[in-house]
Amino acid sequence: MKPTLILHIGTCKTGTSALQMCLAKNQQFLIENKICYSEFHESNNFHLNLTLSLIREYFKKNNIKNGAPVDISLGTIPITSALYSQQPADIVGRMKQAFYENNCDTMVISDECLFESTVWWIFPASLNTEFLLKGRRNYIISYFKEAFKEFDIKIVCYLRRQDDYIESLYNQWVKGIGAELYDIIFENPSPDGHKYKIDEKNAPNIHMAKFINGMLNVDYYAHLSEWAELYGKENIVVRPYEKSRLPQGIERDFFKNILNIGEDSLKSLKLYGDINAGFKKDIIEYKMASRLFELTNEIYSLNDSPALAYLDENNKKNILTAKQGSKILEYYGESNARIAREYLRRENGALFDDKQRESKEDYPGLSAQAAVDISRELIFMLKNKMR
Repeated sequence: MKPTLILHIGTCKTGTSALQMCLAKNQQFLIENKICYSEFHESNNFHLNLTLSLIREYFKKNNIKNGAPVDISLGTIPITSALYSQQPADIVGRMKQAFYENNCDTMVISDECLFESTVWWIFPASLNTEFLLKGRRNYIISYFKEAFKEFDIKIVCYLRRQDDYIESLYNQWVKGIGAELYDIIFENPSPDGHKYKIDEKNAPNIHMAKFINGMLNVDYYAHLSEWAELYGKENIVVRPYEKSRLPQGIERDFFKNILNIGEDSLKSLKLYGDINAGFKKDIIEYKMASRLFELTNEIYSLNDSPALAYLDENNKKNILTAKQGSKILEYYGESNARIAREYLRRENGALFDDKQRESKEDYPGLSAQAAVDISRELIFMLKNKMR
């Protein structure tokens, strides 16, 4: 009987950080259940090292020079030259060594960047042409078929409703963005003319419009189809990321329903609470309006400032309006319905069940008073730093 490779490909903003922390910190628990989770990127507990090494290998094989990514941080993810320079064969070799030495029957690889398999947001525009995006995506997707040919491969993907996904991802990228990364994420034009476009005049702000109209592509069906074409739809496991379906969180869902670990055993599983928490909406909009790219640490401190605790009242509201969210869901409605029918066998075509947002949840924008209060706290913070 073949061993199993569980390839968790994403998507991001579906509790992946919490899941990966749980996998990394429960090594002994996993080994006792004959599951191997090894050779992950130590600072963030997932396999971005393998994904980036595959992109590097693709560039090298195709004689593409100057292929190094922007060597900066994105949120808490350090994108380093050393990480990018690793060899895929070396990483996989060490994975297999740990797998067989511990007499395991299941291996888990997890990286949400695998879903699109381009990591376009850390590469300059010259490396994000349609040809190069498609090339490295095909290279990465096909790699596992040969590298793990002795395994039965199961592709696991959690999907979040597009409007919520966009809102959350916008928050994350603004949180840790720098000047160089701003140009890549917000100024990089999309090579795909078939995805949803928002009217910039009616967008909540110009940054959100550029974000949606750039390389962000939330056609989940199109991405899944590329994996299914090579591995078969029967080997693609889709899990909608919704509170109603994951009442105990992604960690317990993954361990119970993907790794098939019994409820009694899960009692000894160590969980690590909220990870990669978002920024308050007012802090996000202040940072973008002021372009405070060089004060990342100070902006992080502002988010936790007791004097700005009152900003929490806007924290649950959405920058992307309810009306705009509905239009996005309508645009991808048929695509989502095909996922529901073809991967989840839901004849009614309902991929997501949780209710859509209401207009009362719309973020009212950064008020003058909030801007003044944030500026005051930032000045106090910088003055104390200079002492």
